[in-house]
Amino acid sequence: MFQLETVLFNTASLAGGALISPAGRVVGDRLATDVFAVAGARELNSDVSRLVRTVGRVSSVTLPEVIDDIGGYDPVSDAVKEQLSGKTLLFPRRLTEAELRDRLVTRIKDDHGVGHVDVEFEDGDVSYLALGSRAAGLGPTLAPGTVALAIRGDPGSGAAAGDPVQVWSVPKQAAEPDPNSEEPKQIERGATTDTTDVVDSPPGGDAEEPEEPTPTRIAFGELRGVTEDAATIALDEEDASNLSSNEHYRLVTLPANPPVDREFASLLRNADETMAITTIVADANLDGKLVSDVDTTVAAVRSANKPIDAIPPRSRRLAAGDTLYVVGRPEVLRKVERRATMADSQTDGGDDAGDTNDGSDADGESSRPSGAQSS
Repeated sequence: MFQLETVLFNTASLAGGALISPAGRVVGDRLATDVFAVAGARELNSDVSRLVRTVGRVSSVTLPEVIDDIGGYDPVSDAVKEQLSGKTLLFPRRLTEAELRDRLVTRIKDDHGVGHVDVEFEDGDVSYLALGSRAAGLGPTLAPGTVALAIRGDPGSGAAAGDPVQVWSVPKQAAEPDPNSEEPKQIERGATTDTTDVVDSPPGGDAEEPEEPTPTRIAFGELRGVTEDAATIALDEEDASNLSSNEHYRLVTLPANPPVDREFASLLRNADETMAITTIVADANLDGKLVSDVDTTVAAVRSANKPIDAIPPRSRRLAAGDTLYVVGRPEVLRKVERRATMADSQTDGGDDAGDTNDGSDADGESSRPSGAQSS
């Protein structure tokens, strides 16, 4: 009933298949991954590779060839732009646009050391990409007309960056002769001494003591940092010319209210948001709208020949010529600037006949094309 040759053949086949199947699985997964690379994808990450090996469902995102700089931030190096220009990245397919944006921004920041990413999608493709790095150093936090200077000084114990200080100059006191170190004066041979000219000062007499040097206030500034006996002070440019690097100063810490502008600048440096200034033009989308209609925070509004209105009420109506100081992410600030300088048809990307006819005049001027700026 059983043939020995058949039994041996089947047993050997099963054993060979069991031994070769792990290697076949690895080779098959590798081939499935390479298919996407051959198709044009030039970068894969670990989670996408696992997904490719299992079901093979991914979506590719190709970055634009031209990468811009984000206004208000330091530009990134050209080498980083060349690495990202035209690169194709793979992501899991079933992602919403918001999730895809977050993953793309996170990957660019982590893999290339970019501080901020402004990306805009159009029909599932990246239509706009801008990069920027966070401004570093003291320069971005200095007000106009002020400088930062390192001097030799000793601020009070517990003084920290942001404390208002006064800079005092203390003249050096003239060195007094030490009576214990004086050598006895030798009297020449043949000379006589007149004891009548020597008058001993009585104990507790009225001998004049040298006057203490009077300190002089040199400048007023803000403490920015302390390292041993060196202190960094932010002060006016005119006061900085009165300070010398060879002199040791005394720093007096003053009580004052917390510097709101300094605190705001520090928070803004550490946040993903930045500040932009834009002016509303006539017949723009924001012309005649309320502050509450702006898509982000309006820190201040400056009208022509009027003082700046800080933290304006949400019910304030905007008009052409108003300058807005807005705080938000770069992609949101671009949309606000677009609404402040373009009409409704241009910001919405409308291209119907009615809008086209209304946007042209006798000189042949027409509305700006929305192109990649539409969102």
